[in-house]
Amino acid sequence: MNDVLIRPYEPGDQPGVRWLYERTPPAGRTYVRPATVDPDLEQIAANYEAFWVAIEPTQDGDAVVGITGLERAGSRAIGVPAPEFIDTSRPTARLHHVMVVPERQRRGVGRQLMHAAIDWARGHGYAALILETTAEQEAAVAFYEALGFSELGRTTFKRWQMVWFGLEI
Repeated sequence: MNDVLIRPYEPGDQPGVRWLYERTPPAGRTYVRPATVDPDLEQIAANYEAFWVAIEPTQDGDAVVGITGLERAGSRAIGVPAPEFIDTSRPTARLHHVMVVPERQRRGVGRQLMHAAIDWARGHGYAALILETTAEQEAAVAFYEALGFSELGRTTFKRWQMVWFGLEI
């Protein structure tokens, strides 16, 4: 087990979210992201119905070591547009930015974040969760499958093959 606390995002977490995003390369890649943060992460409260941070105590204070956010599917287009095969006729939540700093990956932080999001969605009347990742992120694909998500289909976005997953809750 780890000393990481999963809790809802607070405005004071913004610098930590930015730090995590800027230093965490997409899974399977070795470069660090450009210094610009996705616009949706600059205004988390306005863009997400719920958002969580994984907080780890350090000598210098608390550090954000993981994040994920959730929006109602079909409410707006954060990131990759959802394909037509995604059923949004019933309450469906869409997860975004399931990210953990490299030093804390494979230690249960991502699983804790996912369980927080799943539990929240279930408690707020959602019937299903959807998310997407790139096919090249094999560890992420295996992670979502291990959590019970099923592949719904694949699309192409720019140069990436996107794998769409769903979970009935």
